[in-house]
Parts: sequence; C-alpha cells; structure tokens
Amino acid sequence: SSASSTVSFVVVGVIYLLMLCAVLFHLPQHLNKAVETKVPFDEIVAAAIKWNAHESHIHYYNERPFKECVNDPEGIKMRDGYTHQTPYECIWKPNHTGNISILVVGNSISHRATKILHPILEKNEDVKELRLFAASACKPIEGNCPQFFTAMMKLVERMKPDITFLIYDESMRLRANIVDIETDKALADFVEFLRPLSAHSKYLVLDEFYPSAITTAGVAASMYKRLLRNQSLDDLKREYQPFLDIYSFYFRRLDRLPSHFPNLIRHNTSGPLCAEQPGSCWWFNRANLHAYFTDNLHLTADGLELEKESYAKIVEQLIGKVKNQS
Repeated sequence: SSASSTVSFVVVGVIYLLMLCAVLFHLPQHLNKAVETKVPFDEIVAAAIKWNAHESHIHYYNERPFKECVNDPEGIKMRDGYTHQTPYECIWKPNHTGNISILVVGNSISHRATKILHPILEKNEDVKELRLFAASACKPIEGNCPQFFTAMMKLVERMKPDITFLIYDESMRLRANIVDIETDKALADFVEFLRPLSAHSKYLVLDEFYPSAITTAGVAASMYKRLLRNQSLDDLKREYQPFLDIYSFYFRRLDRLPSHFPNLIRHNTSGPLCAEQPGSCWWFNRANLHAYFTDNLHLTADGLELEKESYAKIVEQLIGKVKNQS
C-alpha cells in the first residue's frame, strides 16, 4: 500500500512537472501551430496555401511594377523636378522600332495595372515607351494630393502621349446622389479635371471602378487562413447587381463624358472580374484557389490576368488608330 502510494505520488508529480514545462515553454501553442500548419495532402490546396500567404503581404508597393521600369529623369524634368514616390514613378523603353508613347497615371491601382500592361506592350513593336506616374491614395476631385495632380498635368502637357490611361479607385463625389445632372458639381469638376488629359493625349482611357472585396483580413489572408483550417470559401464573393446599384450615379456621370471628350474610351474593368458566374463576382480563382485580391482592393497576379484580354484589346485598337492618323 505504501509502495503504491509512493508510485501514485511520483506519477502525479511527473504529470504536474510536464504540465508546468508545457506552460513555461508554450507547448500547447506550438502543438496548435503544428496542427494548423500541417501541409494538406491535396497538392492544389498545399500550393494555394503557400501562394496566398505570399500574396497577403504588401510587398508590391515598395518596388516598381516590373524591373525594366527604371528611373525617369526626363519625366521628372517635365514635372519641373517634382517627385513623390519612387516605386510609382518610372519609364520603360523597349528596344522597339515604333514611336507610340503611353502614359499611365493614377494611384496604387495604376501601379498594379502597369504590371499587366507590360507583357501586352512588350509584344508590340509599335510601342516606344511606357511611363508611369502615380501616387498612393490620390484621387481626382476629392481634394487631396494637389501637388501631385499639378505635376501630372504638366507631365501630360509636355509629354503629349499617344495614349493616356487614368486608373484609380473610388470617388465619394462621383458616387453621390444626383439632383440635376445638368448642374451637377461633381460631374463639372471631373470634366474640368479630365480636360487637359484629353487635350494633350491622342486617346484617353478611363478605367471604370470595379467591385472590391469585403473581408476583415483581406482576401489573400482570408484564403490562407481558411484553407489551413479547411473552412468554407463559398461566401468569398459579392453579387454584381448590388455593386451596379451602389455605383449607379457614378456610371450616370460617366455616361455624360463622351459628349465632352470624343477621344475618351471607357474601360469596363468589372466585367472580367464578374464573368466567371453570371451575377456573381468571385474573389478567388476557383480552379487553383488563388485570391484575386492581395487585400480587398488591389489585384493579385491572377486578378490582373482576368483584365489582360480587355487591356490588350484596347491597346491594339488605339495603336491602330494612332498609326492611321500619322
């Protein structure tokens, strides 16, 4: 009896000692982490977990959209020396024989778009240069970034590009209710903003807004966490019609622009993002489980790939028109 009591005491003591060590060295957390990060057997899921983890980190915006886009002293000179964010200001001059010049302006959305324009233009011998001048979070007629927009207008006036892309996201003023379209101040201010861009470019391409995602952590991060935990992805989408309803006043204002600017082309960016399933805009590629958004707004490589065809079509058409004019 005494021996069994001693054994019991020792066993209990060992258990308590192990528990104490576990607490001291955070063993439960490490075990949970080990279980959580166990590589799934399904290779697609395993690859998707790794890919989405990489895409969830904001690393794109500390670097230029592609390595061949380099310092632009000529552009800085045209802007009277103004420079603001180096990763958003660069020029690419391919070894082509053509003389078509293309300017991309806007905010971080244009920075991402330039990444997909590059492989499109790389195949076109008519392109002489692609210049990027953008600034994070800057939006026309919203009252911010006055120095940037002043420099933008100097640049377009002196560069006189064949094609200018204006690419940015969101505008509370252009989304606001319209009382009378004929006297609408937001529309009038936007027309005034676009006037020099249109006047000094042979063609002006305006990227329309697209439906952003709505997640707490961002789509790529949400995908990473859910795939690890084998959770459902069925809610990672939004319906297309509610987006069109919310932005109905924005689109009504855009409908008035052609009467002011015959050389303006509207680029429907929401169509490709919402084409996979009629009426729905999925936030990830359902074949390879790659997120279409790094956060809730900026497109990943897979998201940009959806837009590639429409960009290529616009570029091909406009370069053809420019060549016919010369």
